[in-house]
Amino acid sequence: MYASLRKGQAERRSSVEVIPAHQKTQGPHRIPESLSPAVFRKSIYPENGTPKFSDIKQGALGSCGLLAMLGAAVYRDPEIIKRLISPAAGGFSVNFSDGPEIVSPVFPTGGSGLWLYAQADVPWVAILEKAVAKRQSQLKDEPPSYSSIHGVQAWKLAELFGWKARVYFKRAADEFSRLMMEASQKGEFMVASWEDPGGRHARAILHDRIDGNTVGIYDPHRKEEVIPFAEFAAKKDLILVCVAAS
Repeated sequence: MYASLRKGQAERRSSVEVIPAHQKTQGPHRIPESLSPAVFRKSIYPENGTPKFSDIKQGALGSCGLLAMLGAAVYRDPEIIKRLISPAAGGFSVNFSDGPEIVSPVFPTGGSGLWLYAQADVPWVAILEKAVAKRQSQLKDEPPSYSSIHGVQAWKLAELFGWKARVYFKRAADEFSRLMMEASQKGEFMVASWEDPGGRHARAILHDRIDGNTVGIYDPHRKEEVIPFAEFAAKKDLILVCVAAS
């Protein structure tokens, strides 16, 4: 799928910064001056060194597909996330299936000084969001921009990491239940999306909170809840994505 990447893109990856998706409404690319790269490197995960799904908070970008997938992955196994990021000259290297992407620890901020997009308490989420935005821009042969991941569904992004995704829709409630129980038993992680009044929005499925009667979900806007399975299966235009990390 990625053979069409042009030869010059390898050089661009380490030098081109991501252009904000909403240039007119945001402040400059910056990170607080008090955080040197060395201190920042030690702080990309929570104090115990283990990333968790509740670190994720979606900002002013329609990146719910990516963030829900990362939330489901880290809930299944934090090591899935930790294997993706390693230190590199100038920032961090994010491991994609067709080669690494280098990103600097600098992120767009709003007028309040807070990160404009992934607004996690710790930076691993922002690092991955920025790297995916850069890689998606390259694949589209466009200038680097966060807008490259706006509205993109989880299964389309899973391939970047070499993950295998299966997509299901228009199924009966008992069929969704069976598929989700099987995926959980296989060690897979899951994302579900459906049409809300404001448009399609993705959530992480909490794999150990599925029992046929209820299902646990995590909304990237930092909302965790357990809902009746019948209510879940009746969501408008429900799509279930089951992902196996290689």
